Amino acid sequence: MKALKKNSRFLKHNFEKPVLLAIMSFSLLLQTGCSNDDSEPIPEPTVHELLMSGRWYVQSVVSAGELDYCVRTTYYDFVSEQTMIAELFNLVDGECESVDYGALDYEVINDAEIRFTLNDGETYIYWEIISISEEELVTQRLNTGAIITYDKTEG
Repeated sequence: MKALKKNSRFLKHNFEKPVLLAIMSFSLLLQTGCSNDDSEPIPEPTVHELLMSGRWYVQSVVSAGELDYCVRTTYYDFVSEQTMIAELFNLVDGECESVDYGALDYEVINDAEIRFTLNDGETYIYWEIISISEEELVTQRLNTGAIITYDKTEG
């Protein structure tokens, strides 16, 4: 019995601390291995993602003066990476009316230009993207030179 107590004390003294240390080290390793690393940068949205983030309403056209609420109802909705739906509004006899509606194919070129293909398949309209964010899009129509600002607010 004396030998058993002596061995028990020996085991407790020589193995309890290292085992406890190993468990603590392993637990610390698990905590650091599974931590959220907030230092990784969040990727910026692509031009396509920004274009497709909702309807873009016309807010201003440089050299056109102030636009009425009806024209500011005009929108462009990039529904996929190839298709854009547009609805144009204008005052007709004092009433705000949709004067044109349709889908166009488009292509983003080098994240700086949008090429729209008209329904005949042979005519193109080009917009230069001056700036784009989640809330505002500014373009210049290369065929007319008009600079147009869009946002997500109708009217």
